[in-house]
This record gives sequence, structure tokens and C-alpha cells, in this order.
Amino acid sequence: MKIKKDILAPELPVVGAVLIVYTATIFFQDRANWNLNSILGFSFLIVLHAALYLCRKVLFKNRLGIYFFVQGILIFLLSLVIKELYQAAYLGLIPLIISQCIHLLKDRIKIMSAVLYYYGIYMFTGILFDGLRNGLYALSLLMLISSAMLAYGYFYTRQLQAHEKTQSLLYELESAYDKLEAMTREAERQKLARDLHDTLSQGLAGVLMKLEASEVHLENGNLEKSREIIRSTTRQVRCNLNEARAIIQDLRLCREDSKNLRTAIDQEIEYFKNETQLLIAGNCSGELSVNTTLCKNVLYIVREVLVNIKKHAKASKVLINITLEADRIYMRIEDNGIGFACSRPGTSYGHYGLIGLKERAKAIHGELTIESHAKCGTCITLIVPV
Repeated sequence: MKIKKDILAPELPVVGAVLIVYTATIFFQDRANWNLNSILGFSFLIVLHAALYLCRKVLFKNRLGIYFFVQGILIFLLSLVIKELYQAAYLGLIPLIISQCIHLLKDRIKIMSAVLYYYGIYMFTGILFDGLRNGLYALSLLMLISSAMLAYGYFYTRQLQAHEKTQSLLYELESAYDKLEAMTREAERQKLARDLHDTLSQGLAGVLMKLEASEVHLENGNLEKSREIIRSTTRQVRCNLNEARAIIQDLRLCREDSKNLRTAIDQEIEYFKNETQLLIAGNCSGELSVNTTLCKNVLYIVREVLVNIKKHAKASKVLINITLEADRIYMRIEDNGIGFACSRPGTSYGHYGLIGLKERAKAIHGELTIESHAKCGTCITLIVPV
């Protein structure tokens, strides 16, 4: 999403008006009064007038007073080049330059000073070429045209301000979109990292541990135990493969099927019991059907906690209490292992696993509490509103 501002768009009406003044001055007056030198001089000054307007931000920057003074000098030089034919040029250019004053200066005193300056140029030129009486008459005509130009300038300024505000809002929208896109990509990377850690990484670690145990039994000649471990490893690999396929399908399809959370948690706890020799107590009460996203995150949190107990805690007993209610999910898992310092978990209790726990709890708007002290076990509590 890219938005390019059209820099010249606000300037085109003024350039168009200058072109109209030039055309009216050249083609709608008596050609007998023109000669080649006056046409070339007039054309040069008109082009210079328009060029100064387009380049004012570069040439004059914050010195707009000098810009308007120079433009006044150019307008007066026009009269010296075309002499008695100055009326059409003056009646077009002076109201136009006054409207520029209103738009650019924005200060009443500076605007009034500029108006008096240009009216003074017009009055002086009128007296110089037409005498006092005709000069006063032309001045009244100029004031009438200026009033119309001021009205046009007012509405044009309002429109230009609205255009600038719209461009600013579009630019802010573009920036917000880019930030949102970056945040979305980061969230997807974090989600994929959690899923890989909770499935592939843990699955491979479990397979490696079982293969090492099988190797020890083979060296000791205990073939039956080795076969039993290999069969268990095969089942785990199939389970991990199904989980990997589920992750791939979840990335391809957005599913919100209803899942029985109680059944999924019971299966996870039962698998943990079969894989360890730990004494497991507690219960899971209640029935609750939730969407796929919530079910998957809660299940992975349970799995990560149990895997960390198995790999790091060196515990002999685990207490699991899970309550599924209509408006919340409550989970509390305790062990009597070696514990760790919560301020510096390091790798003793699965550093990346703890990060994943917190991220998953945040993703489902849950509140995760970890309480642990060295040699005093660990207690993890999760409360998730439904």
C-alpha cells in the first residue's frame, strides 16, 4: 500500500490562471499595439512570474515578504514593456497575487500590507499612463475584481486545506497499515515458533531420549525392553507426525470447529502417565466445548508444563487440578521437584518453553502465574475467561 502525494496539484490552478491572463492580454487586444519586442518581453516576464511562484519554497523558503516584493516589481515591469496594454495583465495578475497573499501569509497585518503594496503599484501605473481620473476608475474596477478573486481564494484555500488534511490522513493510514502488517508478520513468526517448539522440538527430544534408552537396553541384552521402547517411540513419532500435519492444515485453513476440552486434556494427562513413573494425583472436572484455537493453546500449555516437569523438575509427585466452567477455565499444576528462581529461569526449566507458556496465555487472554523456588517445587496456575 503506497500513497504518493501529487506535489504540483495545488499549484496548477494558479499557473492556469496566469496562462489565462497571458492569453487574454495577447489575443484579446488590438494587435496593432503589439510588436515583437513587447511580446517577447511580456512572455519572458510572465514565465518568470510563474517560475517564481512554483519555486518559491526553494528560492525564498520562509522569506515570503521578499517573494511578494519581487513579484510586485515584475508586475510593474510588465507595464513598462507593454505600456498602455497593461490593464488586462494587471486586472488578472494583481487579484491573483493578492489571493496568494491570503493563502500563504496567514497574518492579517502582512496581508493588508501586501494588498496596499499591489494597489499602490496599480494606482501609480494608472496615473503614469492614463492620468489621475482614469487611474481612480481603474482602481475601482480592480477592487471589484479583487473581491471576486478573494472569494474564490477563500474557497480555494478551504479546498486546499481539506486536500492537505486528506493527504495527511492517508499518509498516517499508510504508516498504520505498514505497522500492522509488520506486527502481523511478527505474530505469525511467534506462533509458528511456539507450534514448532511444542510439537516437533519436544517430539524429537522425546524420540532421542527413548532411542538412547533403547540403546542401553540392547547393550545389556534386554531385547524385550528395547522392543517395547521402540514400539513406544514409533507411536510417539506417529503422534508427532499427526500434530505436524494439523499445524500445516491450521496454517492453510482457518477452522473454528468446536472441540471437547475435557477429552483432550484427559488424553494428554493419560499419555503423560504412561510415559513417566511419577505419582500423579488430582482431577479434571466439568465439561466444556471450545473453539479450535482455545483448545489448542490450553492443551499445549498443559503439555509444556508436564514436559518441563518430566525433563527438568526431577519430581516424584505431580498434583493436577483442572476445573472447566461455563465462563472460565482454571488449571493448577504442582510438582515437588527442584524448582528454579523465577527471576532467572535460564535453561534449567525450559527457558523457551516458559516464553511459549506466557505467549499462549496472552493469546487466549488468560492469566498465567508461575511460583517456584529452588528445591521447593513449582506451581503453575492458569485462568482463562471463556
